[in-house]
Amino acid sequence: IGFDINEERLTMMRQGIDPCKELDSEAFENADIEFTSSIDEFEGFFFIVAVPTPIDDHNQPDLTPLLGATRSVAKALKKGDYVVY
Repeated sequence: IGFDINEERLTMMRQGIDPCKELDSEAFENADIEFTSSIDEFEGFFFIVAVPTPIDDHNQPDLTPLLGATRSVAKALKKGDYVVY
């Protein structure tokens, strides 16, 4: 399951378009993946959190996306689940 809070990005990925422009549309062909914005669909998973961490003019990271993703994953975590950042 691919999770994102941005419905526009999800729509693009469902259409085989990579919003980051890192993958060709062929990468989505026959891929066994469901894209969702519903954290309720997660159950007994291995979570990989990959979010942007932009830096400011003083080279300090903005951890807002990371903390938001952590809160989302925390809602679905159960004993035995794994989280990788």
